[in-house]
Amino acid sequence: MAAETDPPQPLTGPAEIFTIHPRNQAVLAAMSAVLLLGLAIWYGWQETQNAGLVDLETAPPRELHLLVDINTAEWEEITLLPEVGLAMAQRIVAARQAGGLFRDPQDFSKRIRGVGPKTLEKMAPFMTGWQDATKR
Repeated sequence: MAAETDPPQPLTGPAEIFTIHPRNQAVLAAMSAVLLLGLAIWYGWQETQNAGLVDLETAPPRELHLLVDINTAEWEEITLLPEVGLAMAQRIVAARQAGGLFRDPQDFSKRIRGVGPKTLEKMAPFMTGWQDATKR
């Protein structure tokens, strides 16, 4: 009986300080397993989120094909066309407002100062909206 009433002895050695009860060891093992499983799931999810990223340094070049509806575009959009700066884009919008919609590339070239055959040849692949001019 005397052994039950004695106060617990202080821990003295490192082995006694870091001793974990077997029941607590099982709880810690389960928590570690859940944590590792969670990290594995998170890592796998992150990899699927990054699957669409492309390294720009090593990616093959891609050509984007921009189409601008010349009869509806504002000057900001028109400046995206090759050979077109701010002044020409504003001239295009002004000519469209003054003379109506452009019927075809030749009509466009005639009405816009600074657009000759060579410039029109560079711009034409990126311009659309000609067929809509007859419907409006």
